[in-house]
Amino acid sequence: MPGKWNAVEVLRELKKVDPVVKAILATGYGQTETVVLAKQEGFKEVLVKPFEIEELLRALKASLS
Repeated sequence: MPGKWNAVEVLRELKKVDPVVKAILATGYGQTETVVLAKQEGFKEVLVKPFEIEELLRALKASLS
């Protein structure tokens, strides 16, 4: 989302509407600190691009349980 909100800002706004929102972050940044920070902010799962469909399915299942 160049020039717009970043994913963390979007999640914060979504939490204002629904405090129990479940979100998965898909990112091109695979650095460990990015993943850790995303989890701390409330993302249920973090997928690093490119990812396989199996990884997406696993993340969806994990997020919904």
